[in-house]
Amino acid sequence: MEPTPGRGYEVTPDLVMAAATRDLPAQVAAFAEVAKKVDAHRLPAGAFGNVEASATAANAHVDFLESSRTRFALTDEHLNTMIAGMKLAAAAIQRFDANNAARMNAKP
Repeated sequence: MEPTPGRGYEVTPDLVMAAATRDLPAQVAAFAEVAKKVDAHRLPAGAFGNVEASATAANAHVDFLESSRTRFALTDEHLNTMIAGMKLAAAAIQRFDANNAARMNAKP
């Protein structure tokens, strides 16, 4: 998962596909990888794009999953793993945003 110019990180179809496999270890690994990539990026101020919208998208995906429990026949374990992963990704995005804002506001 790479940042999209002008838009930041997004909840991408590959995350949804990883979730659809119902392979819980693979899902946890996929979500953890997203968080690592977000935390590892140290871009110049302003280069990240709209991280707030990306975090909002991750949180909206959590809401979607919670409301789609019966539609996708999700077990509690499966649903909770996906929700935890999306929250992890959203938190990583928000941490990056806070760190980036701090760098932008730092005096030389």
